[in-house]
Amino acid sequence: IQKNSLELTRADLYADGKGGIRLFSVDGSHTAEHNFSDLRVSSKLLCKKGLIILDDFYNPDWPGVQEGFHRFLRESDEEIAPITYGNNKLFLSHKTFYNDYLAFVENDLRPYLTHYKQVQIGNFRVAHIRLQDPELVFSRDLSLAQNVFSLRRPAFSARARLETGWSTPTPGGIWTVGPSAELRLELREIPADEARLVIRLEPFLHARRASRELSVNVNGRYLGKFLFEKSGPGRLEVPLPPGLLAATCRIRFGIEEPERPSETLGTTDKRPLGFLLHEIRIV
Repeated sequence: IQKNSLELTRADLYADGKGGIRLFSVDGSHTAEHNFSDLRVSSKLLCKKGLIILDDFYNPDWPGVQEGFHRFLRESDEEIAPITYGNNKLFLSHKTFYNDYLAFVENDLRPYLTHYKQVQIGNFRVAHIRLQDPELVFSRDLSLAQNVFSLRRPAFSARARLETGWSTPTPGGIWTVGPSAELRLELREIPADEARLVIRLEPFLHARRASRELSVNVNGRYLGKFLFEKSGPGRLEVPLPPGLLAATCRIRFGIEEPERPSETLGTTDKRPLGFLLHEIRIV
């Protein structure tokens, strides 16, 4: 339909007048007037479990989006509530399913987030999130990837248990402290065939330290030693032999010559650091 959305009617979008629309993306003209109108139209067409996805929410180039949304929230008589925003989108649903969708974001989706903060919009508790690329979140059948363990606070995975050799989790991840570090992961599904251990991490390197080695042991089996020569985020992928995994997966890391930033960089940090881990997944 090529026309000014201020002139849209229900008949333009839903001629048979039955049921409702499950997903409604509001991404047209970004003026306050258009966004208010588009939200009103979409809210009247939305089915009970449907979602409205508002584009460019909090994008400083399009202030009309915020103005139109807040006017809608203030003046609309529709039972529509904001749930979560991030990755340049705001998601809204009927108030009847607001708690269900928010619980999904805060519980099921949380291990896959790189940022999470609980905020308030109007009278609603809303999650500000940042989600990884879809291929890192969903399996091929579009279900959530099961064995994903975030090591970032506050999205630290409830199924990851730290044992020895770790610092306190931070929003950036968790540092190994000392020559070894161990943790335990509770798997939701055990791959029947060959699998891979994928770790997002970065080594502690500096001008006098150009590389650092990391050894990996899973459920008592040594899987190798790996050299890292670049500072900044990296990725380690290790094949896991069939039959190695169980419902409880124990991983032990060996760290080559951990160093204290206080002795190498002149900071006050006296922890013997090796690697900063962001996430572990078994795929």
